[in-house]
Amino acid sequence: MFSGTTEGRRFSKKLAELGVAVTVCVATPLGAEEQGEMAGITVHAGRLQPDAMAALLAGADLCVDATHPYAVDVTRNIRAAAAQAGVEYRRLLRAQSPLPPGCAVFETAAQAAEYLAGTEGNILLATGAKELAVFAGLEPARLYPRVLPTPEGIAACEAANVPHRNIIAMQGPFSCQLNKALINSSTSGISSPRTAAQRAALPRRCRPQPRPAHSWWCCAARRKLARRKYKF
Repeated sequence: MFSGTTEGRRFSKKLAELGVAVTVCVATPLGAEEQGEMAGITVHAGRLQPDAMAALLAGADLCVDATHPYAVDVTRNIRAAAAQAGVEYRRLLRAQSPLPPGCAVFETAAQAAEYLAGTEGNILLATGAKELAVFAGLEPARLYPRVLPTPEGIAACEAANVPHRNIIAMQGPFSCQLNKALINSSTSGISSPRTAAQRAALPRRCRPQPRPAHSWWCCAARRKLARRKYKF
């Protein structure tokens, strides 16, 4: 199983409970930490090229792709590796999240960045560290990227010249209340989230608001502050 998602973790554990021997592949040590340890599950941490995937799949009865729905390149590689190894391939999909009314929808992050260049106000970027370079042409002070709390995530923000006070280094899953708090605190209503179709959804009309007096970091003190202020 190629995982790194909540659905993948749940499914792998259900399979292990049924007595199935499961090898779970995740891209990072953080993914391995989230997967945890359980009898019947072997965790492999590290990014794999298609040939290495095919070698790992040799002798497997089934290949389950439980990676993120927007990780299209990874899914393409997994599918090709399963075909090369002669192993049945199955895709574990999550339900697509509905978009709110009045959104501008783009097929790529580059298209979203081009649109944002003609707007004003702060921007909450929930597109991940890999896409940050696309938005580097925008005024860095406008950007509030939400990335994983890893050295790689912070380094991507620094490479895009994002001020450290704007970096939101947090690990999901995120509740609706927390997402609302982040949007209200760090942006003027412009957000660029990921969807199952690798699209960025952004409100068409936004009013700039003052920059927040504080930034958000993944630490217990900040979480407590958020819970007290926003009652979640």
